[in-house]
Amino acid sequence: MGSRFPVVCLLAVVLGLPAWLPAAGKPGTAVSRFRQDRFAIGAFWLTFSDDERLDARFGEIAEANFTLVFGPVGGFTASNAAKHIKLCQKHDLRAIVLCRGVPDEQLPDGPACWGYRLWDEPNAKMFDQLAVRVNKLRQVRPGRLGYINLYPNYANDRQLGAAGYEEYVQRFLKTVDVDVLSMDHYPPFKPRTDGRRAVLLTNYRFAYTAWPTVVFDVPTGQVREVDQRTGRVRAAYDDSPDMPGLQVSLDAGEGRLFLLPAKTNVSGR
Repeated sequence: MGSRFPVVCLLAVVLGLPAWLPAAGKPGTAVSRFRQDRFAIGAFWLTFSDDERLDARFGEIAEANFTLVFGPVGGFTASNAAKHIKLCQKHDLRAIVLCRGVPDEQLPDGPACWGYRLWDEPNAKMFDQLAVRVNKLRQVRPGRLGYINLYPNYANDRQLGAAGYEEYVQRFLKTVDVDVLSMDHYPPFKPRTDGRRAVLLTNYRFAYTAWPTVVFDVPTGQVREVDQRTGRVRAAYDDSPDMPGLQVSLDAGEGRLFLLPAKTNVSGR
């Protein structure tokens, strides 16, 4: 593939809830609960650009064995979300869409739609409000997921709104009654034991290729790069060696990892 997508591996833990449960506050009624039909490996991007390459991008995602695509796609309207679902259906993917300002009754739906993104990293003070939203969504979109993504386990108590992570998760499960438990986790990278410094350059402009001139605090000859294909360390590759400075080509969504010597070993230019 010519471009690379940052990957969110969503470990979707189904909570073992029965398919039909009484609707909260409405004795005697029943609502269909979300059922996961495949293992979730999610592709996530801030906003997928709605351009002439969008269909091909979704084809690349499917070819790379992702199973789920998070929205938004092109924007936050109902029509944007409908296109997201249609593309997922075409490429045998599942969609969790993101709309803003769209009433639950008007949210787009389709066979490829798993559900809707409701909130990312809520504080525990929001749990009551989110429970109301999840229950309402079940009434108007039975069988769809009200997707809420929790803080990681290294968030502090102020962020969590709870005395520790265990209490945070327990209160969430008890209050919101979700179908799937999801959390962020960005593992922090520790400094290398040899003191070398890592610099990751990423092109976040999804629709465009970037070609910056990069200046490090050491001579270019001391810069090493981690090869994207082999994972081995090699000399930094200059995409335009005839031009002054280190020229780095970054495709849309691409990143390149460089290693610099420890500061104590930095020599003059």
